[in-house]
Amino acid sequence: TGWQLSVFVLSFVVICRYWLIHHDLFRRMTTFTPAIFWLNALWLLSVVVLPFTTELVGGRSGDERVTTGVYVGSILLTSCTSVAIRLVARRAAGLLRPGGGRSPLTGGVVTTVLLAVALAIVIVAPSVGPWALLLLLPSDALARRIESRRTP
Repeated sequence: TGWQLSVFVLSFVVICRYWLIHHDLFRRMTTFTPAIFWLNALWLLSVVVLPFTTELVGGRSGDERVTTGVYVGSILLTSCTSVAIRLVARRAAGLLRPGGGRSPLTGGVVTTVLLAVALAIVIVAPSVGPWALLLLLPSDALARRIESRRTP
């Protein structure tokens, strides 16, 4: 149906976006630590779970609050682990390539906060469904605005 296709495309876009973010971070690294490995494994798990949670939402099976909450929650987990990997990479000596610049956190933090708000909305107003993720649309612009205020 059109609904299932819409949810599938939304999840595909989400996975692509996180893959690009992940690739950008790891191309800056020279090596990794055990903490990075396990955080990356958790990140990968959250990405692998996404098609399953997409099917729950697309199939509209069960309690909408639970299925959509699990769906948004899995995306939130992906975002949290992505930010955690970035934090560990920034703090570990010699982990990032020289001249690679600092790995920006603002975008990841903004996205994580907006996902947490979307999850709260889904729990409080389940009829909103995955459309709560539309809160993410201004995330890049908001992160750029925050960054511009932080740098003179």
